[in-house]
Amino acid sequence: MTHKFGFHCNRTGEDVFDAIVRIKPGIIKTLDPNVDFWKRVRDVHPSVFLIGRQYDESQQFADNPKARGRDFASRSLSLEANNANWNGKKLFDAWESFNEIMPESADAGLKHAYDEFQVAFAERLRSGGQEPIAMNFATGNMMGSDFLNFFRGTLETYRYLGFHEYDWPDMWRLHEQGYNEGNGGMWLALRYRRIKDDVRRVYGERHTVIITECGMTQGVQGRNDVGWRHESFPIDEQRCWDSLAWYHDELRRDPYVMGCCLFVVGAIGQWESFEH
Repeated sequence: MTHKFGFHCNRTGEDVFDAIVRIKPGIIKTLDPNVDFWKRVRDVHPSVFLIGRQYDESQQFADNPKARGRDFASRSLSLEANNANWNGKKLFDAWESFNEIMPESADAGLKHAYDEFQVAFAERLRSGGQEPIAMNFATGNMMGSDFLNFFRGTLETYRYLGFHEYDWPDMWRLHEQGYNEGNGGMWLALRYRRIKDDVRRVYGERHTVIITECGMTQGVQGRNDVGWRHESFPIDEQRCWDSLAWYHDELRRDPYVMGCCLFVVGAIGQWESFEH
């Protein structure tokens, strides 16, 4: 892969296909597992690492985490996309479980329960020939100590760890502020590095990082969760690109990072202000 930019696609369509053909993202994550569309993508970009996420409105797991994990994996495996092949291989490469499931402030019991959920999800998904992606917490949530104290089963089961990283109005804003204040930065964008440093001390090079969402949202500063095109504070295209170029240069320093999924290429509904 010549670059580490990837796409987060909420939908499919000819505009999304055109962007894929032009940019050749190394990773694509989608919420729309349209089999015919992704076969077309494979025809023009066969090496793409294709990730699926099945939307689940309730994201319930705490009452019976193992059973819930197995059930959600079974539902994912039952999708047409997971019974489809392209040139003798699985159409999709990996699947996420739940999305931004809990804040860092969640109690220990809930975190341990989610660990059980993720392990059960992974085991069932792998039995169906698919690879799971763990974690995917909201930006600014969890530390390496959380991963090691509460998610040991997950770390011992998974290969891929997913992260969401956003800032506003520049990707480097809080990192630069923290660095200048002497705390090392890496609290929103690049937080994966702070966490992975702790994890690597115990697990070495076992894990590959995938930034399964990234970009800019006013939500990190307590405003509405809107993106760089929003009328309340639009960011010009060059400023947006400067942020992404800075972030990409940082990712290239870490060989254990597969790439980042820009949120969003192919927006729907409330996410139009994030459209790349």
